[in-house]
Amino acid sequence: MSQHTAYIYFAIRGDFNISHFESFIPLKADECTAKYSRIPERKLPRTNLLGYGKVSTNKELIDIYTLADEAVDILLPHQEKFATLLSDSAATAHLQVVLYFPTFEEIPTPIFGFSSKVITFLDKLGASIDIDTYRS
Repeated sequence: MSQHTAYIYFAIRGDFNISHFESFIPLKADECTAKYSRIPERKLPRTNLLGYGKVSTNKELIDIYTLADEAVDILLPHQEKFATLLSDSAATAHLQVVLYFPTFEEIPTPIFGFSSKVITFLDKLGASIDIDTYRS
């Protein structure tokens, strides 16, 4: 039987100094992509990207509620530093949720939801939630 795959991370995008973010936040970035670094002739990507607090799972039943809490537990000790950097830069933040799921009827659909802890964390940083779903 196939399973779902999901991952969540806190993404920071925009025109900002990557090395300044990395030196200010003691948490190591899980993802770092510089503006125009993938396909320079097409100017892709169009912004810098840093990803923090990545958590993932591969199960028959995915609980986004719990996965998001796990990501925020990693990020919460650094909330004030994120807030400072975001307010002083041309960057935006969001909680990135990526879900790959099979199309079989016998596979349960994921549990979607976000705790007040997650919503409060995102609100304090002016961050949004971006959910991408793909069939596998």
